[in-house]
Amino acid sequence: MRSYIKILFLACLVAGIFAFHTRPRLSNAFNYKGKIHAVQHAYADKFEKPEGVSTGYDVYMGSTSSNADAYSLNYINFNINSNSIKGITPGVYHFSSSSNQPFTFSKGKIFIDQTNAKEAFYVTAGAIKVSKWGERHIIEYQLKLNNGENLNGIFKGKIEGIDRPS
Repeated sequence: MRSYIKILFLACLVAGIFAFHTRPRLSNAFNYKGKIHAVQHAYADKFEKPEGVSTGYDVYMGSTSSNADAYSLNYINFNINSNSIKGITPGVYHFSSSSNQPFTFSKGKIFIDQTNAKEAFYVTAGAIKVSKWGERHIIEYQLKLNNGENLNGIFKGKIEGIDRPS
């Protein structure tokens, strides 16, 4: 009887490990309506908030390495309000359409497959978690869009700096 329990336990363990390793995991991509869209490149553009409460960063994530203003196939943009002028502070940022307080974000835009469907959406709710190690970031996001759909994704890597023209 004990050997049957051990065999059953091992079979369940192997099945669980197999299921975990065959499940698709996001990496530098987002999931929209069950389809994975790549965003391998990230850029940040710092701007000062007039109120002096926070420092704003326009964050762009796209599927091409071209200039962030040139829309790529898949493209995400949002304004993060950090509490630091030295960079985007690790933490959880919540959507706010009107707040300039630290640890909020606003003006989220999503462009999906710009060469074909040309779908464009705006963020209406959600959260962005920023982690950092060295010069690399992990940006995880769960967003609600103006069409009622959810979008979630992750970016892992270096966020290149972009200076705004004066």
